[in-house]
Amino acid sequence: MVGPGGHQAIPLAELAPTPLVMAVEVRTSTGRVAAAVHVRLGDGRKGGGVDWLPAAAPPATRVVVPGIPGGGGKRELYVAAPGEADAVVKVKAVTEDGSYALKGRETVEVPAGSVATLDVSSGIAAGAAALVLSAEVPVVAGVVVTGTGSGPDVAFSAGGSPIGLGSTVAENGGGAGRSTRLLLTAPEGAAKVRVQVVPARGQAPPPVDAAVSAQRTAQVKLPKVRGEYALTVTPLPGSGPVYGGRALEERTGDGPLITVQPLALGRAWALVPPVVDSAVAVLP
Repeated sequence: MVGPGGHQAIPLAELAPTPLVMAVEVRTSTGRVAAAVHVRLGDGRKGGGVDWLPAAAPPATRVVVPGIPGGGGKRELYVAAPGEADAVVKVKAVTEDGSYALKGRETVEVPAGSVATLDVSSGIAAGAAALVLSAEVPVVAGVVVTGTGSGPDVAFSAGGSPIGLGSTVAENGGGAGRSTRLLLTAPEGAAKVRVQVVPARGQAPPPVDAAVSAQRTAQVKLPKVRGEYALTVTPLPGSGPVYGGRALEERTGDGPLITVQPLALGRAWALVPPVVDSAVAVLP
C-alpha cells in the first residue's frame, strides 16, 4: 500500500527471487500511481551500469522498439507474452541500410506468461536501428544495449508509440567527450519531422527538418548547444509514422557510458472530470 503523496521501493528479487529475466506490470485497485524500475548490473565496483528502464508500450500484436544505437557490444531482445496464449514473434530489423529479417533469428517463441530473449548483436550492432515485432497475440518488448570497455555500461530501450503529436525531452549539452544522437525510424512510409532545440538560456537555433526514408532508420545531427536545453520532435504534414529515441554517450577511461531514451508521445492536453454542482460529491 502506498499512501497519498508517498512512495515505496520494492526489490524485485523479493517478488521473483529466481528468474534471470522478467517483465513487470503494475496495477492499482484504488487510486493512481507512477512506477519506474531502477536497474543495477554488476557488483557496483567493476562496471555493469546503472539506469532507469523505460516503460514499454501496452501489449500489442505489432511492437516497434526504436532508438537502438550502433557500436560495439551486445544487443539483446527481450519479449514477454503476458496473456494466456503462446506467442510466435516475427522479428525484423529496420536499419540505416534497409529493412530485413535477421538471418537465423527470424522468429522467437515465447510461452504464455513468460519472457524470451534473443541475441540480435550480429544483425544490428553495426549501425543505428529499430526492431519491428509482429505476433498473433499481444506482446511487449525491450532491448538491452551493452557497451564495450573494462566495465561495460548498459542501456535500455523498449517498445514505443509513434510520435503523433510530437515529443519533448530534456538534455544537458555540457561536458567533454559527451555526444547525443537522435535516432528516428520510419517502419512504413517515408517520414519527415521538425527538430527544435530550445536552450534554457539564450536564443534558440533555427529548427532542423529531417527526412527518413521508408523502412529506414536515420541519425539526425543536432546543433551544438551549451548548457541545458529541451529537444522537441514534431512530425510534419504528410509524414508517415515515425518512432524515435535519443542515445547519449560519454567517453571515459573505462569505456563509454551509454543511455537510451525512447521518445514518448508529447502530451498537449489531458482530459479531466467535469465539475458539476451536486450534493452527491459530499454525501457518503
